[in-house]
Amino acid sequence: MLFSFMRAPGLLPSFVISCGAQAVAYAFSTFGRDQPTEHYYDVSGAVTHLAIVAHTVAAVSARDGAVSPRVALMAGLSSVWALRLGAYLFERVQRLGKDERFDTLKTDRWWWTVPWAFQSVWCWALQAPLAMAAGTGLASRLTRRDAIGAALFAGGLAYETLADSQKDAFKRRNRNAPMTEGLFRYSVYANYAGEITLWCGAALLALPAAVRPAHFLAAAVAPAFDAFLLLRVSGIPMSEASSWRRYGSSEAWLDYRARTSTLLPWPPARVATPEALALCRARAAAASALAEAPGRGEQPRKDQ
Repeated sequence: MLFSFMRAPGLLPSFVISCGAQAVAYAFSTFGRDQPTEHYYDVSGAVTHLAIVAHTVAAVSARDGAVSPRVALMAGLSSVWALRLGAYLFERVQRLGKDERFDTLKTDRWWWTVPWAFQSVWCWALQAPLAMAAGTGLASRLTRRDAIGAALFAGGLAYETLADSQKDAFKRRNRNAPMTEGLFRYSVYANYAGEITLWCGAALLALPAAVRPAHFLAAAVAPAFDAFLLLRVSGIPMSEASSWRRYGSSEAWLDYRARTSTLLPWPPARVATPEALALCRARAAAASALAEAPGRGEQPRKDQ
């Protein structure tokens, strides 16, 4: 039968589900509208995560007659994360009315497909540890060592949730000011630190079920891909571009950046060194010059 492999848990069924769900979300957000909308982009990602989790749990139950403690724990943690993040991002875009990251993409039908295709890979990659652990069916019982993975996931999720909550509350009062309070006093991108941490926990929970090199790669792909996305693609790079331009003229913000860790939480330096301040001023000047260049201006991100 053509799609008989969908009855079993694993990486391939998860990828098919991710691509299918995102294709439907893309179509719903694009066709029959005067202009495509990004209002359902983030929530569709959360729904796709939940669809992968639901299929994995159902397939394991059908294969084994029950869901193993390892799969149940990983599925539960992933579901809580997806529900929390999806609800938060959906409420935010509805409240703000738009997401400036998509302003240019929406004007070209080919470029508009890129974020949806990328999100298909993102959803699949983050659920790869769960899909692998469920697919092998090994190490179903939890041990004391699994407490480390569970603690990392829960701790990272709590840290990310608190950071998002603090930033959201601050931005409601001071939309045009940079966030430097709460957890952001110890890390410029505190929410991203929590996000990467929790997927490291998912990888650790999946590792006992790995027996082949491909299994270890599947477990590691979640934190590796998430870190790559946040550090090199759509996370910090996009935020930095607008932040240096918007706040680079503020000596208080330059002092904050010179004293504060970019990602890993760490107590800020008491005094910014002249070298660190000079580097920050240079970055602010470069961002300002780039923004003033013809055709190179950037839309500020709404969450900064």
